[in-house]
Amino acid sequence: MGTWGYGIFEDDFTLDVKDLFNSFIKEEVGIDQIIARLVRFYSEEIQDVEDGPLFFFALSSLLLERNELREDIKEQTINVINLGIDQEKWKRAGFFSRQARKRALNNLKKSLDNTNFVNEVSAVDQEDLENDRFKPGTARYSVYELSDQKTEKVYYVGKTINLELRSKYFELNPMKN
Repeated sequence: MGTWGYGIFEDDFTLDVKDLFNSFIKEEVGIDQIIARLVRFYSEEIQDVEDGPLFFFALSSLLLERNELREDIKEQTINVINLGIDQEKWKRAGFFSRQARKRALNNLKKSLDNTNFVNEVSAVDQEDLENDRFKPGTARYSVYELSDQKTEKVYYVGKTINLELRSKYFELNPMKN
């Protein structure tokens, strides 16, 4: 992978993360699902000493831009910055390059520290991660439960691309009357 600058998105890998994130946004996938899919898709890279930090830098920056930062992503990114994990490869690039990268990461950390719009991990997101329910390219649907407070009647509204999977979802999770 190539790196041509000091900024968060001046690297091939972070641009790949950004492109996939934006493609999910265009498909109108929810933020929690996007995060779950990215974590699953880049699971090997996240474990890598060089790519792992880049993943969290990119993801937290993208979430910050949309005002949808989650606490777990914020904490992981700040932890990586504080530990200086990303700085090893920048030591090899020389003093000035290392200082420029450090500045970029400190700016990201300041933005993260000053964020008041942090969201929590949803229960659905956690269930999806644990049970492999939404691997990349699988089901793309959402179902919302709406209830009329006056009549106490419950409605289900959904959006789907794959009707087979939607039917299976309702078999496993029958509607409440």
